[in-house]
Amino acid sequence: MCPRGRRFVNDAGHLVGHVLAIETESDGVVLVDTGIGRACMADLRGHMGALTAEMIRPIADVTRTAHHQLVGLGLDASDVRHIVLTHLDADHAGGLADFPEATVHVHGAELDAAVNPRTTAEQQRYRRRLWDHGPRWRTYRTADGEAWHGFPSARPLATDDGSGRTLDDIVLLALPGHTRGHMAVAVDRASDGWLVHAGDAYFHTAAVHPEQGRPSRMLTAFEQAVAIDRSVLADNHARLTELEQSGAATVVCAHDPSELAALALRS
Repeated sequence: MCPRGRRFVNDAGHLVGHVLAIETESDGVVLVDTGIGRACMADLRGHMGALTAEMIRPIADVTRTAHHQLVGLGLDASDVRHIVLTHLDADHAGGLADFPEATVHVHGAELDAAVNPRTTAEQQRYRRRLWDHGPRWRTYRTADGEAWHGFPSARPLATDDGSGRTLDDIVLLALPGHTRGHMAVAVDRASDGWLVHAGDAYFHTAAVHPEQGRPSRMLTAFEQAVAIDRSVLADNHARLTELEQSGAATVVCAHDPSELAALALRS
């Protein structure tokens, strides 16, 4: 994504849409977010909204979609059994229709915000056409969670086989602020430790890795402008920083290209 004034965004001058694909032993592929999907790439303004498309200016290249990249790895769309959404913004949920057979896991407050928006900002940010295909939703409540490494509400990913079985190495963490029902997702990579995809809980690596400098004023202002609750952003940053510095997990956000590059190098 190449927003206007991108030289003020970060050193790379662009943003990424970082999607995780997790191959499980028994439940196929789990996607954390979908990124911008094929239909969005064909009609950015129609599927994302003119304001969002103009603001973030994605490169309309279908080869960058999660669907295309999974097919390139020899997988099929039907192999994606579960999609876990950090939230329902179009750059995170724009590829839902590419995986119509998947169960879509989302915080209940987030789905409610998308279906029953309370504010003008919520009316403008959510694009219902992204889920016109009628996905099978699985919702979570903060009140049902348990503490996990300083986070007050965490739930393992539920399977959809009716047994009540959970995937305990994929944990959903309530982290509202950017949106009403925003979540982070923790993945246990065994010997490589936990990886936490923090979604849009921050936008620049320095928010959680202060040794990496400081976010630009433009990016900080953007983070504040698009947050549904600005009052909790600093606390979210502090909680994720503590998690990273404790050594309990590696933390990455959705949009910083330097974090994505560093993660690829470590892999």
